[in-house]
Amino acid sequence: MKDLDHLLYPAVLISCILVAAGVLIYVRWFSHIPVATCWVYEELHLYCPGCGCTRAFTALLQGDVLRSLRYNPGVAYFALGTAVYLLTQTVQRLTGWRCGVRFRPIYLHLGFGLLVGNALVWNLLWHVWGIQM
Repeated sequence: MKDLDHLLYPAVLISCILVAAGVLIYVRWFSHIPVATCWVYEELHLYCPGCGCTRAFTALLQGDVLRSLRYNPGVAYFALGTAVYLLTQTVQRLTGWRCGVRFRPIYLHLGFGLLVGNALVWNLLWHVWGIQM
């Protein structure tokens, strides 16, 4: 796994920088363009695991963690996990102190399970009890 962290850390760091740059560019020049609706929701009338991710990401950027968790808790989970991973790996690389969180596949499995579980709960609420999110 050490080799994986050696490759994963720069990839995650670069990805975060690119996402931050993309958000800044979108907010500055393209925020007037509406975001497309979800095909799964519009055509099949089902919440997919990705439903709410855009709103959750936007709420997280605005500092509203509770609203982000309501829209889709997977976004906050992945954001927190990424921040902890980058912070601890950076400290470990700069100081040599062995505090870095190492990547484990279970972290991804839990995150994807959270996304799927969220979609299942939302669909049950909507189609069984008539509560639309």
